[in-house]
Amino acid sequence: MLQRVPAVFTQGTLYATVAIIVAAIQVSFVGIPGLSTGGATAIAIAVGVGLRLIAYWRNWQLPRGLDWKIGQRAQESPGD
Repeated sequence: MLQRVPAVFTQGTLYATVAIIVAAIQVSFVGIPGLSTGGATAIAIAVGVGLRLIAYWRNWQLPRGLDWKIGQRAQESPGD
């Protein structure tokens, strides 16, 4: 709509990254025999909270990387 990248996917805190890790843990742990869905969810939440707290205390942030515009690179090197 506004043709901007959402703030959670730009340089800054690790909200989206932690959410992806938590989702992957949840999906992978549900298939473990003997572990209930609630147990897998509890483990995923604990890992997510722990990772987010560590990221906050250590001031971890996503790297800036390339500046992208919708559909094209903002900075293209000569010869591209």
